[in-house]
Amino acid sequence: MVENVRTAHEVCADLGIEVVRPGRRSTVGLPQTCAERTIANMLRKHGEPHTIFVLRTIAETDGNANELVAHTIKAVSRLVLAHPKWADRGLEWFEAFDRIDLPAIRDQCRRIVAIVPMAWGIATVVFDRLFDILGAPEPEKKLRVAAKPRGRSAVLARAKPASPNT
Repeated sequence: MVENVRTAHEVCADLGIEVVRPGRRSTVGLPQTCAERTIANMLRKHGEPHTIFVLRTIAETDGNANELVAHTIKAVSRLVLAHPKWADRGLEWFEAFDRIDLPAIRDQCRRIVAIVPMAWGIATVVFDRLFDILGAPEPEKKLRVAAKPRGRSAVLARAKPASPNT
């Protein structure tokens, strides 16, 4: 976990995002969010730079400013964490999101929420769109993990040493 001094309200205020109570969002003025708890959790778990990047991705791309809702924020965060090389492409990342209609995707995922949790559904559809726009993500290097003993080696590894009295 990352230590953080600033609150979700402060980070949002710096980005020009108004934090409102649930059910109080309007369609005029600043981008708004009622996902304060989601943003606070993201700040605590992943730090301020990650949180700012995720919020900017949504708030500053064409037609997506009204998608500062918990499920969409979580979905974009998961994509940034899972594929950092895509996010590291800077302006290309934002231009890709200019071509992605997050409100339509969230609406589409509402219909399958009984099958797939909303944030996972959004992340999956957005991944598919990003794949079409940015190409295949570069695979992350996997760490080599020592293989578990199998067969006779596993049996020997689990066997208790014989006591010296027997």
